[in-house]
Parts: sequence; C-alpha cells; structure tokens
Amino acid sequence: MNRDTSCCVGLVIVDWSPCGLFAQVIDDADLSSWDLSSRLKNRMTCRDIFSALDDVGGAMKAILATMMLMGVAGMASAAGVGLRAGTTGVGGDIGFNIAPTVDGRVGWSGLNYNRTINDTDVDYDGRLRLRNLSALVDFSPMGPFRLTGGLVFANNKLKVTGKPKDGTYTFNNRTYTAAEIGSATGEVKGKNSVAPYLGIGYGRVAGTGINFYADLGVMLAGGSKTSLNVDCGTAIAGTPQCTQLQADAEEERRKLDDKVRGFKVWPVINLGVTIGF
Repeated sequence: MNRDTSCCVGLVIVDWSPCGLFAQVIDDADLSSWDLSSRLKNRMTCRDIFSALDDVGGAMKAILATMMLMGVAGMASAAGVGLRAGTTGVGGDIGFNIAPTVDGRVGWSGLNYNRTINDTDVDYDGRLRLRNLSALVDFSPMGPFRLTGGLVFANNKLKVTGKPKDGTYTFNNRTYTAAEIGSATGEVKGKNSVAPYLGIGYGRVAGTGINFYADLGVMLAGGSKTSLNVDCGTAIAGTPQCTQLQADAEEERRKLDDKVRGFKVWPVINLGVTIGF
C-alpha cells in the first residue's frame, strides 16, 4: 500500500499499516495541545504524520521516530496487541518482532483519580492525572522472561485545590478565614517529561495467540516540581496581611516540596493480556 493511502478517522482504524496504527496511538494519547491535533480529527496519511513531526519538540521527535521504525520492522514478522492496567494507568501496547529475541513495543496508558490530601496544614482536593506514551524494546534471551528498556513521554501530575477546615485555612501555622483567601491551588509533577525506563517482564506482546504479560520496572522521573498559588481574598487584598499570607504560602509550598523530594523514580507494575498474529 502506498504510504499516502493509509489513514485513520477519529478512533476507528481503517488501515492496519504502521502509519494507520501509529496515527491511532497518537490520537488516543489526547495530545490536544499540539498543532497536529487538528490533523488527527480528519483523514491522516503517513505524509501528514511526517509533516506533523515538525510541530513536536526534539525529544518527542525521537520517540515518534522510534515508534515508526518499530512499526516498519513489525510488518515483516509477528505482531500483537495488548491491553494492560497498573501504576501507569489503563492502556495498551502494539508489539512487533524485530529479531528472534528482540521485540519493539509502542504503548499508551492513562488514568484520572481523585482523593483528599489532609496530611499538611491545609486540606486539599487532589486530582491525579496520568498520561504515558512509551517506546520500548524487549530482549527475551530466556523464553518468556525478558529485559525491557526505552523511553516514556510522561505527563503525570497531581493538581490540588485547598479547602478550609471549619471555615479557616492554616498556612505555616497561621490561621486565615475563608474570606481572607481567594483561592489556593497547586501542582506536583515529575521533572523529566521524557523519562528513561528500565525493567524486567514476562510474556511477549508480539507472541502468537492469547497470552499473559507483566512488567516490573521504574521510570526515572528525575525528581519533582511543585507549585502553590494562594490569592488574597477581598478582606485583606492590598494590606500587609496579604503580604504575610504570600510568605506563609511559600513556606507551605516548601513543606509540600519536602514531602515529594524523594520522588526520583516512578514504580511501574503492569499486568495485561495480549493477542498475537
């Protein structure tokens, strides 16, 4: 098939060539902030994909190029798809056999999870958002057991919104009424948007038939970045008390930063089922 005839529309793959599969993976990744998102809503050819790479940063280009190479390699041999769930979210993989003991794998997973965080001076409504796009290589020298390495484009973050306890907020051991606080929001995310991945596993996504597969490893997040923004309410706006609130909020941010400072790696435990061809 000529590469310009491969396409996908929305979430329905109408071509099982590497370009069609590749376009599907990108579409599922919810990359609406990129210029290429409008192209994915319409018919997308391989030429569109190559052109779209110009809209993406250098690190992401490397991942996307790796995906395309994996897809091309997989056309000549075994391939499979897998569905999985774990600490990186719920998603799936497309696997391609590259050599007798080497497979390539492209995957995406995501998850939204809400919970209350109350182990600081302020209660927070927390919203965890996981988005992970991966390009991995599996090396299987001992049957189903394997070593895995690659890159993960990680967009994982925890957003928090402060809420009063009994009508008050406490920042840095100082109490403020709800009327003195306009809003209190924050965010925690990994420093590495492109995180190296190392791990071990069992099972092949590119294996024939229906099989079980598992991954155990780490994404090297490189630490974490925190932010906390507190706006003064109308009761203290423009007063010295507002200045004090900003200083107390910064101290609260440091406390939050101390709690996540050890976040150097993201543990990966995923379990899934594959269908191979």
